[in-house]
Amino acid sequence: MQRASRRMSFMVPLMLFGWPLLTVLLFSAFKPRAAVLVSFIGAWLFLPMAEYSIPGLPDYTKVSAATLGILAGTLFFEPSRLFRFRPHWIDVPVIVYCLWSATSSFATGIGPWDAVSAIVSEFIGWGLPYFIGRIYFTDLNAFQELAVGIVVGGLIYVPLCLIEIRLSPQLHTWVYGFHQHMFAQSIRFGGFRPTVFMQHGLAVAMWMINATLLAMWLRATGAVRRLGGLPLELLVLVMLITCVLCKSTGALALMLVGCVALVVARLHNRSWPLYVLTAIAPLWMIGRTFDWFNGQFVSDLFVGVSSERAASFSIRLDQEDEILKTALQHPIFGGSRWFPDGADQLWLLCFRNFGAIGLAALTSVFLLPGMVLCHRLTFTKLSHPDWAPVTGMILIVVLYMIDNLANSMMNPVFTMTAGALGTAIAARIGQQPECESATTDRRVRTPRLRRKLWPPPIPLGDRLNAKKC
Repeated sequence: MQRASRRMSFMVPLMLFGWPLLTVLLFSAFKPRAAVLVSFIGAWLFLPMAEYSIPGLPDYTKVSAATLGILAGTLFFEPSRLFRFRPHWIDVPVIVYCLWSATSSFATGIGPWDAVSAIVSEFIGWGLPYFIGRIYFTDLNAFQELAVGIVVGGLIYVPLCLIEIRLSPQLHTWVYGFHQHMFAQSIRFGGFRPTVFMQHGLAVAMWMINATLLAMWLRATGAVRRLGGLPLELLVLVMLITCVLCKSTGALALMLVGCVALVVARLHNRSWPLYVLTAIAPLWMIGRTFDWFNGQFVSDLFVGVSSERAASFSIRLDQEDEILKTALQHPIFGGSRWFPDGADQLWLLCFRNFGAIGLAALTSVFLLPGMVLCHRLTFTKLSHPDWAPVTGMILIVVLYMIDNLANSMMNPVFTMTAGALGTAIAARIGQQPECESATTDRRVRTPRLRRKLWPPPIPLGDRLNAKKC
């Protein structure tokens, strides 16, 4: 994230500080949930990677602009939505994470002012996106809208990625006056990988592969067949080609793993492949922390693809060893947010700064909702067209956490998605037993749910749990 400076274009403050106002205008022109989708996804796709230091407050960034704009729009146009919200045990991880971030300030003696700053900063960066997902995506139609919104976001990035693949990453420089990262890291395999308006080419690649996977799953289950008048399989092909051209070996490997998991789950009609994927991130964190393995076996897998990628992963492993030494000096409360040396891995940053409890809480925010849903629901239901968006979103947040074992690419859209999955838990979907007829032993099936792309919202509990006996 680039600090505000004179070399930036006037578009930087115009977009960052004007976005909340634009969001309020979207609330006045569209239905609230549509305004949320356009504002939140649009902010992450197009706002500059810049931050403004405000004395006494956390830095103002594109995440701040998106979340604060949505809160303002909600207060002006739909305040009742805020008051209808009821906390649930599934919200405990995100609450613990935001509050626990203050403990390192007290443990290291920095003081209460830094503690409050830490809570506010983590709440804006992680808590608010999660909370937005919890209050706005409350029924099956909302899940489908969110899934389609992510797919559309991927499609919007296709031409922008192709431009930068051909001309080199220049869009951020043309619009905002500076390149958001080291340009040398945009050169891969004799060409360029796009960064568009995100923090790094790796973030763009993960966005594209997750949007593509979601589109593939929606089409495979029949949840969505056409988009914008075009067959979805054609759009998936275009997105798939773009994913390959993004030249991110790790992201492509994760897409392949995700595809295999869905295919195996579909063939066996069981959710265990999703459980396996969910276990990867926690097992890696625990294994590396207690030195059960050195991770070199993963680097060896990259040797057959690219010696350069294998060397890059080996560097990350060495970096893990060094940062773990620092993190294990304060394993419970964490050290400080102000370490001079950075880390490429999100989980290491969290462990070093906020300790094991902070790391466990943040990991649970993304992985716990999917595990609970897979436990509650059969894969037959999860692969039903009406449920396919839920399953697809479980997959993409799991892959996002796996990617953050090697990278630190924050994406609040996936945090909002985790919040939406938390709403599915809070509504206790699929928990009521099937009704049985009073005169026969046959179970009376729930009527098949309609499969419209933009139907009027039906409360989640009424749509999923109501049985006609």
